[in-house]
Amino acid sequence: MSTLIPADDAATSPAARARAALASVQSAAVPVVVLHGIAGLLEELGRTTGDDETRAAVEETLAYLQDITG
Repeated sequence: MSTLIPADDAATSPAARARAALASVQSAAVPVVVLHGIAGLLEELGRTTGDDETRAAVEETLAYLQDITG
């Protein structure tokens, strides 16, 4: 995973790491209930973050989750 997801450092934003993590697991089989749980956590992050890039990554990820879970 460390080769797929950028390190947690000052040069790499949380949103960039989130996008990389999402890209690395797009082909993994995950129970829908887990995806719904993740969506709930992301919705909370989207409401509470002050970072526009993080909010954009959250919205992008939530849209993707909605597409794959219906």
